[in-house]
Amino acid sequence: DMGAFGASLLESVRRRRVNPRMLTWLGGLGALELVSRTFLEAAHVIDDRIAPNWRETPVREPVFILTGPRSGTTRMHGLLALDDERFTSLKLYQSFFPSISFERLVSAVEGVDNAILGGRLHARLEAFNATLVPRFQDKHRIGINRYEEDESLFVHSFVTPTSLMLFPFVERFGATGLDDKPPAFRRRFMDFYVDSLRRHVHAAGGERTL
Repeated sequence: DMGAFGASLLESVRRRRVNPRMLTWLGGLGALELVSRTFLEAAHVIDDRIAPNWRETPVREPVFILTGPRSGTTRMHGLLALDDERFTSLKLYQSFFPSISFERLVSAVEGVDNAILGGRLHARLEAFNATLVPRFQDKHRIGINRYEEDESLFVHSFVTPTSLMLFPFVERFGATGLDDKPPAFRRRFMDFYVDSLRRHVHAAGGERTL
């Protein structure tokens, strides 16, 4: 959580292991997370206004792909996502900002881009995607608008290895695995996780398998 983030930052300063560049980086991450959480909370309020029945949307028998790394899971995920008549899958921005209203906003912008701007916004987004972790793009293509695993749903709670890689002295976070967190924390997180999936399925029409 943000308290653990602050503890990690203060520990860096205390041990004099942080230079001005690192301090700027960590401060920027903290500010980005606060802005992201505020945005997400506001979007969830709007969700309740524009889709008050989203909590009634069933998430029927979702498909989980579980196996070791570098074994074809990304490829399998991508193939299932292509069958958009039967399946729906999270894109990176959808898992980082799980919100019905945000998905509708993005769809509206895409429509304007295709109809009026000739796809110029999409071209710029693809150019930006190419700059994201470029050394991994030949192994695992990463993009804001590309299908991705659900790990970004864990980012706001700092219980994902990806987010922990960004910080020094991760021991200041205490228990970093979801299974090691207190029961109350796990219940809150699982409520958020299930609600995020429910929002996405609702935004996708409510009929497809996740």
